[in-house]
Amino acid sequence: CILFIDDLNMPEVETYGAQPPIELVRQLVDNGGWYDLKEKSWRSIVDCSLIAAMGPAGGGRNGVTPRFLRHFNLFCFAEFDDGTLKKIFSTIVNWHFQSLPFPGEVKSAADAIVDATLDTYRAAMKALLPTPQ
Repeated sequence: CILFIDDLNMPEVETYGAQPPIELVRQLVDNGGWYDLKEKSWRSIVDCSLIAAMGPAGGGRNGVTPRFLRHFNLFCFAEFDDGTLKKIFSTIVNWHFQSLPFPGEVKSAADAIVDATLDTYRAAMKALLPTPQ
């Protein structure tokens, strides 16, 4: 299985600095499973890969310990400008419309669809600001 966790750094930090949901995931990665307190037995999780996404700390997001992050390959990048986003998504949408039997009027709307999507995204980013701490 592939386990994807979005907003990995959202769990609240406890008084002593722990983040219990992250510690459970770390135990899965470190030890390959969990101890079942009800059955009093070890539960091995096999053939499972973990992928996660998170934003920078702040605005309701918390830092994640290096002890947990050591299990990941990290990819960090700056936000893309509108021209770059338009190029990326126009390429994807145009390929999709060309590879399937869409009518001509749908194919010609590709740029308008990308523009409308980017406008909606920018409006959401402007209106839905991160929650302050």
